[in-house]
Amino acid sequence: MIGDAIRKVFSSKVFYVVFSLLLAVVLWIFVEINENQSIRHTIEGVPVVYVNEDIFRDRNLVIASPPQTVTLTFDCSRNIASRLKNSTVTAAVDLQNIKTNGSYLMSYTIVYPQGVTSNDISRTTRSVTNITLSVDILHERQIPVEVFYNGGTSSADFVAESPEFSPQTITVFGPEAVISKIVKARVPIIRENLSTTYTEDLPFILIDEDDNELAESRYEALTFDRDTVRVTVPISLIKDVALHIELVYGAGATPQNTIVTIDPPTISISGDPDAISDYNTIVLGTIDTTRFDSAYADNFQIAIQNNFTNVSNVTEALVTVEVRGLEIRHLSVTNLHVVNTPRELEATIITQSVDVKLRGSREDLERLNNDDPESTETPLSIWVTADLSDYSAGTAAVPARVRFDGEAGEMGAIGDCRITVRLVKT
Repeated sequence: MIGDAIRKVFSSKVFYVVFSLLLAVVLWIFVEINENQSIRHTIEGVPVVYVNEDIFRDRNLVIASPPQTVTLTFDCSRNIASRLKNSTVTAAVDLQNIKTNGSYLMSYTIVYPQGVTSNDISRTTRSVTNITLSVDILHERQIPVEVFYNGGTSSADFVAESPEFSPQTITVFGPEAVISKIVKARVPIIRENLSTTYTEDLPFILIDEDDNELAESRYEALTFDRDTVRVTVPISLIKDVALHIELVYGAGATPQNTIVTIDPPTISISGDPDAISDYNTIVLGTIDTTRFDSAYADNFQIAIQNNFTNVSNVTEALVTVEVRGLEIRHLSVTNLHVVNTPRELEATIITQSVDVKLRGSREDLERLNNDDPESTETPLSIWVTADLSDYSAGTAAVPARVRFDGEAGEMGAIGDCRITVRLVKT
């Protein structure tokens, strides 16, 4: 009977509810007692920080001492101790009352993390009572910037040009004993295998007289007029570009019988990969084939765009032009004419004959003034015409053109010819 009653009590829902509440209360009491139990908590490496540094620097002073730390021991609850670390606690030194350089013994204030006050600490033990400071006069120095890139390019067709950077110098502020050891500011570039121009603001490191990086502890006493350097590594693409000459054909010269030789035929240039991709030909100039008999040779300057570099460093090219399969004939032409004489002017041709030089195939040249009655070729007559439309009263040597009466084929005159004409008012 009693056993049944006990089993009924332990199996009831009310019993489990009451038991759970009692267990929760016991655990809460245990935690509260454990968390609020006072313990001794030691923190090493608590950093020393400085207050009112702006006023300090206004007085042209700087702290020459290396970074310092202290060790603190607190008597507090476990809950508070869990929040006290060397990353949340600092030892603050007020610099407001220091007005000259020298050595000082300064007290410091413990700064607790948010939510913790000195009232939460029953006792504090300090490794040192005061902080020793060495104060120096603030000096400044201009140091040159050095930038190197040796990370290479993605292929042999690309070239990494010398880095461009700004500024060229950096101003360093700090104790004389520290900044006197600085020789330059070096900007490391960690990128590699570039295929396009690289630009970025990069940090710098300080280099001493032994070409070693300045000890990290020395940086704490230094300030700079800037923290980064703007660096650009221009990447150029090397490309072989053909040299080309423009030809004006005439007097029998055609693309089929004209041979052009350019030495060298190509040069290597470099430039921005995007800009140079469509740059395939360099035009050296223009040659009029009616200005020479059968061959022409001259040096031409190789001019490239300003944004490209002549990697081959060849500045001239020898251009040779040869017209093959044609003959030259000299004639003295007496059939002279003028056209487009201005109104109210009368033209008198003073020149009696003009020596002309003709170039063409033998067949075409033989048709000139052909008096052979047995020939089946239609004879050609030749005359010289001067255009007077742009002339006024007076005497002038007027450029003239050689013309043919009939089909002259590819034959034509080479060189210049002029006739002298007198124009008088009618």
